[in-house]
Amino acid sequence: MFSGWINQKRFGGNNKIAGVSINLGATKGRGSSTRMFNYCLQHSPTPSLCINQFITIAPSSYSITFTKLTGQDYTNPLYQDRITDNVWFTRLNTGGSLFNYKYYVNESIVPTTKQIYDDFWYNNPGTSQGGTIGVKWAILNSSGFPDVSAPGINPQLFGTIGDPTNFFSFSQMCVLLRGMIDESSKPISLVSENNSNEWLLQDTNIANGTNMPYLENKDLGCYIPDMNLYFRIKISVWGIGDNGNPGAITYQRTNLYNPN
Repeated sequence: MFSGWINQKRFGGNNKIAGVSINLGATKGRGSSTRMFNYCLQHSPTPSLCINQFITIAPSSYSITFTKLTGQDYTNPLYQDRITDNVWFTRLNTGGSLFNYKYYVNESIVPTTKQIYDDFWYNNPGTSQGGTIGVKWAILNSSGFPDVSAPGINPQLFGTIGDPTNFFSFSQMCVLLRGMIDESSKPISLVSENNSNEWLLQDTNIANGTNMPYLENKDLGCYIPDMNLYFRIKISVWGIGDNGNPGAITYQRTNLYNPN
């Protein structure tokens, strides 16, 4: 287990990585996790990505725990989960959706609460992408549900690692989760697959609301189409303004599948 602070000056940068613990697990042979870490430290300008790529070539028990507390600067790499070169997860201190900060960096946009909100809720048809731009999400199984036999639960909409079917935008996944827990009728299909956060229910009503703390303790799948990478993300803390903890998040991210 590697945890705590890693000084990036040795990596050719001036920042530090904090709030992340890495469990490399046992790959093949005694001490192989240490050798992997040392190799990436010495040979790669981006050691965290090197480790990630190494592990997807030789899969093992690999996970990190990411934490951002209320008030911590989302623009600081310390408080971003930099999964790939183009996917950096974080939250604004005002709360709201998890989002891909790297998209905004690439587009030279300083994200505002309204921009994150509008993208999550598809308020700008044609441009909104429903949250974590470039990343899809799924509910993997019934873990964390109060009762899988409840009238609103629809296991047919659970996702499967390695199959992009039933992976949706972050917004669509959050609304689906809310619909399964709060509604007495099963969600059956998206009103619009391309740009809607609304789900048609079996009784023909529409589910279009979220309750973000419902994300806690669910087995969620995260899929990056551009790289064909899959992860399991299990959120243990989702801070909101009502509990005096806006913008906070803690989750465990586990590398699951890379067929390349």
